[in-house]
Amino acid sequence: MQDRYVGDAGDFGKYGLLRTLLAMAGPATALGVNWYYFSGHGEESADGRHCRYLDPGYPRAARFRVCFPEIYDGLQDIVRSGRRHISAIEAEKIIGRNVTYYSAPVPDGRMPSAARIAARLHWFEQSLCALADCDILFLDPDNGMQAPSMKKSGKNAGKYFFFDECSRYFRRGQSLILYQHRNRLPKARYDAGIRGLHAAIDPRAVLFVLRSLPFSVRDYIMLVHPAHEALFTALLSRLTHEKYACLYARYEPGAT
Repeated sequence: MQDRYVGDAGDFGKYGLLRTLLAMAGPATALGVNWYYFSGHGEESADGRHCRYLDPGYPRAARFRVCFPEIYDGLQDIVRSGRRHISAIEAEKIIGRNVTYYSAPVPDGRMPSAARIAARLHWFEQSLCALADCDILFLDPDNGMQAPSMKKSGKNAGKYFFFDECSRYFRRGQSLILYQHRNRLPKARYDAGIRGLHAAIDPRAVLFVLRSLPFSVRDYIMLVHPAHEALFTALLSRLTHEKYACLYARYEPGAT
């Protein structure tokens, strides 16, 4: 996650998902967010500029707002006031109140390659401590799951979660929601990557995938412990029907 993405259309769908989850789970369930906060130092792109949905004159503005009015108004205020930073999301409680955040920057390309692996391990161990009391974790890297050629020493490793990190979280009883930006791979290879992730973390985990539709496609891969299966089943049922259908769809990674 980078500050320049705060408030864009992808952010809106993300927070709608998480806020709905918390409302359905009730106060006994604690959510943790690891931002995988990435500086984006030196990057130049159009990413993070999809904020026109917050303009009341945008043709589909009302359709967006009716889904999550509090999130819509909160993000509109953050963007208009120039406070596009993850700290504003935390301070304004855009997701909700029973949330623990881990916002330490993930090691990036400004660090010498030889130091990145140790720095990444330290960063991750600190996240384990910070998020220890959470029942469900949301991981929010820029891109998503590690690419086959990606190593933790890589310049852009901070844009990915690694399977061993997910496994450490999952093994201690935490269900996971993992951000995945739909890449350019053919569908068969993309789906195989999701199935490979599932197998690597725990093939006994219950797998759900929720697709976020507006502008560019994003998938939320959910690896769920049986204790949370009913909650996630109800969550996906709610978000893929009626007024939310313009934002989300259930996605089924094809079998081999």
